[in-house]
Amino acid sequence: MWKKIGYEWEVNQRDNEGNTLCDSCMVTNENGCVCAACGCKYPEQMRGGSGTLCINCEEEYDI
Repeated sequence: MWKKIGYEWEVNQRDNEGNTLCDSCMVTNENGCVCAACGCKYPEQMRGGSGTLCINCEEEYDI
């Protein structure tokens, strides 16, 4: 089933590949985690040691 997510310019929720995600998909669950810094959803293996940031943001912010 397709989910309507509104206009492209209204949506600011994306995965790490730039794909637009709906509100129900944009949560931390068994399919991935949402980074607190960049707001993108990443696969679980890309979660950093902090538990709240992705490995890319941890590198960028030197955490």
